[in-house]
Amino acid sequence: MLLILAGLLLLAFRIVPELWGVAFVVGAVAFELAEKGFWIRYTRRIPVAAGPEAMIGHTVTAISACQPAGRVRFGHESWSARCPEGAAVGDSLVVDQVEETTLVVKRPVTLPRAR
Repeated sequence: MLLILAGLLLLAFRIVPELWGVAFVVGAVAFELAEKGFWIRYTRRIPVAAGPEAMIGHTVTAISACQPAGRVRFGHESWSARCPEGAAVGDSLVVDQVEETTLVVKRPVTLPRAR
């Protein structure tokens, strides 16, 4: 994008008449501002991909009994966890909160079957 701006400035000051050059510069600045505004607005809609907020709702597996404290596997990492409901080794749990370096986990919600 910077190359386009440099090309327009070169065109504005060396090739076209002065009045058209001013129009090119104003147009280039307006285009840059519009593009920046678009990308700022667009990237705010992208969900968080890192940090504690991104962990909430993900499934983890208990690698030690959580009665109520234990350890869980999140991806390829082992995390300390707290499960107020209790969980056995191998149980699938869901991250409910992140408190510093401890994951607060709970059992996944299961919907009743329709008859």
